[in-house]
Amino acid sequence: MDLIFKLEMHLVPMMAFLLVLSACQHEGPQMLPVGNTSVLFINAKDSRDTSKFVAIPAVTLLKDTDTLKTVSPEFPSTDLWLGRYERGSYKLTYRNIFGQTVSQSIKATGAAIDTIVLYVDKADFLGEASCLIVDRLGDGECFTIKYSSIGCFHLRDDSLTFSKKEGKLIARYKTRELYLSKKQIEAVREFEKQTKLIGGAGCTTVDSYQISYKKEISEFRDGSCKWHGFRFLKKELLGNDT
Repeated sequence: MDLIFKLEMHLVPMMAFLLVLSACQHEGPQMLPVGNTSVLFINAKDSRDTSKFVAIPAVTLLKDTDTLKTVSPEFPSTDLWLGRYERGSYKLTYRNIFGQTVSQSIKATGAAIDTIVLYVDKADFLGEASCLIVDRLGDGECFTIKYSSIGCFHLRDDSLTFSKKEGKLIARYKTRELYLSKKQIEAVREFEKQTKLIGGAGCTTVDSYQISYKKEISEFRDGSCKWHGFRFLKKELLGNDT
């Protein structure tokens, strides 16, 4: 009898514990209240190749019109801890690879960590989006993008030609020809708009671009080693095998 009583004394607390544990598992994470603050974690990327290492620029955090914090990384880094902030809407401003100051609306959700992806190739296009050659190209017409790159240990030349046939845009690279999809045509449009924004310096490599259409010839130079527009355009149109 004493043995049975002792067993019951041990089993009752154990059963109570199991009932509480079962209830917690059944309720799940929704029982946990959302916090009032979040740690903002910034991750810099290039939308054309999100696997590429991108150095994060100086970042300014604003609440409405008030500047809360400006951080400039001491060493090149793709990540940045901005700090802990109350739940709400904020705005980030930073300089993109074209030297423009651009803004991005963000939110602190109350999660332990909010990861904010910052795209350094994001740009504000004003007049650059109008009168693009790729949009003006008529049937039977063509335009050519010539590219050259000069650095300490290389000298490179390349080109792409685009033509229109029965309303379809065709790209020609060396002996290859292909009809472009809507996504690929948009990549050509982005390239043409971005050429009007480049012009950075500070690198030993200088990339030069020439776009010729009928009697129009436009030339652009980039010495920033950040844009690499022709390489990304070729990758979008032709893949990684060129």
